[in-house]
Amino acid sequence: MNPKRRRIEGFLQRLPGVKCYWEDIFVSFLGLDWRSKRSEMTWSQWMPSLDMFIVHVCETWNLFTGLDDSISAPDSPHDSNRRHDQEGDSKDRLVFAGIVPAAHELSDTVASCIQWYRSYKSFLFVTDSQILQRVVCGHCSMDDDQYRPLLSRIVDRIALMLASGWIPPQVWDDPVRWMPREYNKVADGLADFTMDRQTSWSREFSTSRAASDCNIIVQTDGGVRGGDCAASAFIIGICGRVDDSFFFEPLLVQGTYMTAHCSSFAAEAIALDEATSALERFFISGRLAQPVRTSGCSGLPCS
Repeated sequence: MNPKRRRIEGFLQRLPGVKCYWEDIFVSFLGLDWRSKRSEMTWSQWMPSLDMFIVHVCETWNLFTGLDDSISAPDSPHDSNRRHDQEGDSKDRLVFAGIVPAAHELSDTVASCIQWYRSYKSFLFVTDSQILQRVVCGHCSMDDDQYRPLLSRIVDRIALMLASGWIPPQVWDDPVRWMPREYNKVADGLADFTMDRQTSWSREFSTSRAASDCNIIVQTDGGVRGGDCAASAFIIGICGRVDDSFFFEPLLVQGTYMTAHCSSFAAEAIALDEATSALERFFISGRLAQPVRTSGCSGLPCS
C-alpha cells in the first residue's frame, strides 16, 4: 500500500473484523502517523502501548481480553488476595488419595488445549496469576525490588531454554501464559494438597519417551491459607501426538510448604521459580534427551 494514499485517504475499510485491512487497526488506535510514533519509542515504551493495543483490538472485535480491573495496578503484588481456603472451599478441588499424587491423578492438564506449532522441543509455562505472567514476560514493570532476584532467575532460565532451541507453542507466543484458575486445576490442587499435608514433597515419574522428542508443559500455582501458611506447587509433563492421539505423561511434581507469612503473589512467583529451576536441572543433566527411569519420591523438604 502506498503510504501517501494512506495519509490522504485515511481508512481503506471502516468495517471491523477479520476483513479489515491490517493497518487500519493501528491507525484507529495510534493515528495516521502511527509508524512515526512507533519509531520514536523505545522497546520498554512500546510494550505497554502494545498491551493497550491488544485490548483495543479485542474490544473492537468483541473478543475476550484475558484482562480485568484487578490487574490495573500490576506493580502492586501485595494487593493480590487470592486465597486457598480449607476444606469448606466452594471451588471444585482435585483430591489425591496417597501420600504423594499418582500419575493417573495428574491428567487434568491444559496440554491438549494448547495449539502446538511443532510436535517436539516446544514448551509453555502456565500460571493463573495475571500479574506474574505480565511481569515475567515484560508487559509491565515491577517496582518492588525484593522480587527482582527471583524474577531475574526465572527470566534467565527461560532464556536458557530459548537459547537451547526450545520455543513457545507458537513462535510469537509468550513463554509464560496466563489462564484462569479453573484451567489450572491440577497445579491448584497440588498447592492445596501441600497445605493439607503441611510438608514439602516431590515425586519424579518414569516416562516412556524422551522429553526432547516431545513438548513440555509446566503448570504452577501458589497460595496462602488463613494467613498462617502458604504453599507453592508445580507439575512438569511431556506431551505430543502419536497417530492422531494426544498423550501426556507427568515428569515431575513438587509442593513446597511455607509457614512464614508471604503474599499470594510471592507464593505464585516461588512456584514459577522452583519450576524453572527443576527444568533447568533436567537441561543441564541431559536427562531430557532420554526417557526418565525412576521410582523415586520424597516427603522431605525440597532443596
